[in-house]
Amino acid sequence: MNKKGFSLIEILAVIIIIGVISSIGIVAISGNIERTRKSAFTDMARTYAEAARAMKGSDLLSYEPKEGEAIIIPFSKIEGSNIEHGEKTAYGNLIDEYCYVAITKENGKFKYYVTMVDETNHTMVGVEYNDISDKMVKLGEDINDLKPIDNPIGSYSITINERTLNIARVRAKYETTYEETDEFGNTSTKTITLTGYYANDGSQNKGSSNVKGQIDDFDQTVYSKSISYKGNEHTIVKTDILYVVVR
Repeated sequence: MNKKGFSLIEILAVIIIIGVISSIGIVAISGNIERTRKSAFTDMARTYAEAARAMKGSDLLSYEPKEGEAIIIPFSKIEGSNIEHGEKTAYGNLIDEYCYVAITKENGKFKYYVTMVDETNHTMVGVEYNDISDKMVKLGEDINDLKPIDNPIGSYSITINERTLNIARVRAKYETTYEETDEFGNTSTKTITLTGYYANDGSQNKGSSNVKGQIDDFDQTVYSKSISYKGNEHTIVKTDILYVVVR
């Protein structure tokens, strides 16, 4: 009986065909994974925008932007049933100081713009809620061009919908400690949370915060890590910016 094996050319052809098929499969799978990641990224952006909308609707912000203004709320201060702080994007950890929702009032309507950046340099910058989509997820944008919500904040400005807005107000929360001496001369360390409201137009005088002043006073307070309140000198342990108002 005549037995015939495969020639070298036939074996090579089979290997090449298998390689091409595998390559197509890998590309397809990689594409599906990337689409899934982008979809998860945009879902997270929508979740934060919706939560910010709910907070404004429930008057949890104690401030509503006026026409031409924007209120900038860090992700870390947005609360909601679907919010899990510390949650990663599909690519990596969020960079907190670059993640926020900007609520504007334009022609009588409120709009919600999301800026979101993670440690892998995937970004969504200044995207209005209704425009959020996979194509708005970018890779490799220079975050140095973005404005972090961080101290110092006295010269803060931001571009929203092609308009440059400048710092007008800032509301902050401080965790502080101070020394208290009782009637017997015993000293103990106390912990308290204080709120600060800073503005250059005098509007802070209408607020109910513990500490008030101009915006430069906020920068100085954070720098010195000290606040005087009710006759006690408080040491600031932690500062949180609750929101920034720009106009």
